[in-house]
Amino acid sequence: MKELLELVFLIFARPRSALRRIREGVPWWWPVVVFCLVQLFTQSVGLATGIGDLSGDLGGASSPLAETVARQAWVLGVPLALTYWFSKAAIWHLLAEFLGGRGSGSALFSCLGFASVPLLVGYGVAGVLGTAGAAFGAGAWFFCLLAGIWVLILEVLALQEVYSLSGSRALAVVAIPLVVLVVLVLIGVALLAPAVPELFGEMH
Repeated sequence: MKELLELVFLIFARPRSALRRIREGVPWWWPVVVFCLVQLFTQSVGLATGIGDLSGDLGGASSPLAETVARQAWVLGVPLALTYWFSKAAIWHLLAEFLGGRGSGSALFSCLGFASVPLLVGYGVAGVLGTAGAAFGAGAWFFCLLAGIWVLILEVLALQEVYSLSGSRALAVVAIPLVVLVVLVLIGVALLAPAVPELFGEMH
């Protein structure tokens, strides 16, 4: 447990050193525990500070529907996040090898789990601001955004450490799936756009 906490501290203090140690091998359950705790914390903060915003009631009280949706999202959030984590590690592993990198997919999986740790800080500050009142809502979102950027930087460093990639190739590994997704969405919109007027015509 002491070594686990030390790794969490090193992610903040000396991220490259921490990622190298994770790359060399840690118990499989360490990154799983860290990732799940981070997800539970961030979702709990969202549930505690965001239900009122979801309700849309003029009186400020949370609607039963909003509470139900939020609580179901909290229950399903961790399994979905785990699925996303695994899928991202698998896709990035293949892309890293296609771009000339050589490394371990399990090592990348572990590094990505620890790379989520800065979300604790971002959402912790956001939670404090969120409970302070609506005037601090923009500040809460800002700290969540900073934490997300921090995580992205750590993920790029993880790709560099695990696969010995240059910075540009590590960024390419991250960017390629996003570009493909955007292209697919645009193609889908282009294919469906001609059918929209006909659909509205039938409805009238």
